[in-house]
Parts: sequence; structure tokens; C-alpha cells
Amino acid sequence: MSDLGTLALESGERIDFASMRRDRLARTLAEMERDGLDAMLLGHEFNARYVSGARRLWTVGMRPFGPGCCVIRSSASVHLLSTWDDGVPEEIPHDNLMQTSWNPKIMLERLLETPGIGDARRIGIDAMTPLFANMLPAALPKAQWVDAGPALRRARAIKTKEEVACIRTATALAEGALAAVLPEIQPGASERALTGRFHEEAALQGTPIPAFEASFADCPLVATPDSVRGPRLISQHRNLLEGDLVHCHAGILYAGYEGATASTVRCTESGANAIGGELASRLNDLRSALHSSCRPGADPSLITAAYQHCGEPLPNIPILHGVGLGMEMPVIGRDCDPDPQTLEAGNVVALYAYVEKDGLGGALARDTVLIKSDGVDSLNASPPPE
Repeated sequence: MSDLGTLALESGERIDFASMRRDRLARTLAEMERDGLDAMLLGHEFNARYVSGARRLWTVGMRPFGPGCCVIRSSASVHLLSTWDDGVPEEIPHDNLMQTSWNPKIMLERLLETPGIGDARRIGIDAMTPLFANMLPAALPKAQWVDAGPALRRARAIKTKEEVACIRTATALAEGALAAVLPEIQPGASERALTGRFHEEAALQGTPIPAFEASFADCPLVATPDSVRGPRLISQHRNLLEGDLVHCHAGILYAGYEGATASTVRCTESGANAIGGELASRLNDLRSALHSSCRPGADPSLITAAYQHCGEPLPNIPILHGVGLGMEMPVIGRDCDPDPQTLEAGNVVALYAYVEKDGLGGALARDTVLIKSDGVDSLNASPPPE
């Protein structure tokens, strides 16, 4: 499974997507039973995709909230708000598709026709706008409305082997697209142009929807003493100079799962070169400490202690976050709210190591790892340049 790489196409049979969908729905139903939820109404695309397996067709601009996916625990059925069945898994029958409408009243009427929704007494929901906050309780006055977030986070936290394969493939795709851009990190190259080149390479690989906008940004050599230090992860309309340390941060979606890479290279006439020296040594020490801190039962304090152990200040970005259908919990870092959630075997997380020194600049690296009972398994196809 770990050697499939880009051959593991979403439309093919090399990854058992049907098994992955069954496992995800089973986990969701188990967590619904644990929380006493008779039904779920989901409007966030990543939650709806997790329980249904419906493929994203396109996303342009802002999307209003709507109860686009309904899960009924008693019948273990999933119902989708969809005009057609393209991208809808075959196990969801056509009768379980609710025709879309711009009229919220019509949408609500069609939702109420869903078998089992009228009998639900405890319904979880992942978001609610003021409009639906008034309409839904009025339409189902006997139901208790609760936050579906805790159940969904528990369901999504432990990754199946198929999910791990998707994340590994997405990570390999991101690293491959970045490798094609590295030779172009030369003096005079525009940061914005390099961002465009990454997205071009991603599209050529058949992955035109990025996980986030890629960035190729130089690191300032000097920071003020009272500044919150950290990498700059937004490309600017600036041309690179000889010797610049460039933070490369980019991600790709594969079957909805995020794969990303972050590394630091030196801009030279021959393209990107390894940074070497003191920064590389400190960065590798910090990466090793972060890996060692990721074990089942570890809480946020152990993750931040890795920075303290290496004598490095916490940067202004999360140093750990869950990876799956986008960024997941927990999110640990300097400016993040305390989260008592501990790590478990089966979690996939992104680890960010960042070190800097005045006069030298900063170095950033990201590792995506699967937490196992006896350590971590790196999902990166290649390590960041050193």
C-alpha cells in the first residue's frame, strides 16, 4: 500500500475506496450512537465528504451554508443534496438524493421528506447560519439540536490504512510538483511566479485543486527583539536575490485528503541548494525532538516541550496539527487555545520545525507522520533539503 504513489488513482481499484467509505461511515455511526444522535445534518464539505464519499466537483468563491448531507443512524443511510449523481458513490441510491434549490424553504421541505428525520429526537449539526437556526428548530420542534463536532472529530481522528495511503499519495504529489519548481529558484525569480509554477505542475499531475495557495517567500535576515518570529508563508510581488533563504510551502488534495510539504532552500544561480551549516543542524535536531514527542498519550505540553528542549522559541505558526480532509484537530502552537486532546495511535499529524538566527535567516521544515504504538511512520516520500 505504501508503494502505490501516483498510480493510486481515485477512480481506479488500487486503493479500496469502497472499503474506506464503509469504514468512515461505520465510525461515524458508532460515534453517533455514543452521543445519542439519531441524525446528523452536515453543511461543511469536508464532513459531508467524510460520511458520504461524494466527490468534490468544483469550488468557486464563497459557498453559503446549507444542510447538504443528512445521516440517519437507525437506517445507516446517507442522503445528499445533489442535482445529479455524478461523483456520488454507487452505494447511495438515487432515491437518497435531494434536488437542490436556491430557496431555503424548498430545501427544508425536501429535507423533511427524508425517511427518519421526522422521528429524530436528537440531531447533530456542524454549523448553522441565523436563517437555518430559526427554520430548522421550527420545522422539527420536538428535536434537540446539538453540536456534531465532537462526534465527527472522534470519528475522523483515527485513519484507516486506505486513508493513510491517500495522504501518502497526496504528499508525494506535492513533493513531486515542488521538485519541478526548485531549479527555478534563482536570483530574479518572482515569488508570485514560483507560486504559479507550482500550481501549474500540480495541474499537470491531474490535481488542479490545491490544498492551499503555495508560497515561496524569502526569510528576513534580522528580526526585531520584540517581534513574534516565524516564517513568512505568503508570496509577494518580489524578486529573489542571490543567497536568499526561501521557505517553500505547498499542498495538494488527493481524493479530498491533504498532502503538503515545507522546506527551506538557498537561492542560487543554479537553482535551489541546501542551506547547510548551523541552521540545518539545529533544524534536524528539532525535527528529531518533535518526532520523539509524538507518541500515544502525548498532550500538547509534550509537543511544545520539544522546542524548549532544543532551546528554540515557538514560532508564530502551529507546530502540530491533524491531517486528513484538510486541517484537523488537534492544533498546537504558540497562539493556539489550549487543547487537552491527547495523541492516539492512528492519528496523522503535520509537524513544523522552525529555527532562525539574526544575520542568517530562518529554516522551516514540515514532516507528515502516522503515529503508531512504537513510534512514528513518516509519510513523506523524500525528506526536506538540509
